[in-house]
Amino acid sequence: MNPVEQYIYEQENSVQELMVILYDICVNDFGLEPKIKFKIPFFYGASWVCYINKLKKGGIEFCFVNANKFHDPSGLLLYQNRKQVAGIIYHKSKEINLESLFSILQKATEYDQTLSK
Repeated sequence: MNPVEQYIYEQENSVQELMVILYDICVNDFGLEPKIKFKIPFFYGASWVCYINKLKKGGIEFCFVNANKFHDPSGLLLYQNRKQVAGIIYHKSKEINLESLFSILQKATEYDQTLSK
């Protein structure tokens, strides 16, 4: 078990379920590398692509590090007074719209690939 998997399985059930889904999508569908950075799960391509931040009031925020560098066709990303990072807040797994999430991750990974050139 890698450190990100260990982190995920130490979480409470509702948060753990969300994190498992997002981990699976990032690693298995998009080929991103999971690492613990700043004590939370990050997912890397050429650079930081996204991370999962556990919220104090429950749920998680799935954040995209360079959200200001690509277009979010779904309009789901919230900047919350940040200039570069934007995220989606989830409290339950049924809130995850897979089509929109895949679209955002596709844009984020396409941008990330430009950083390796």
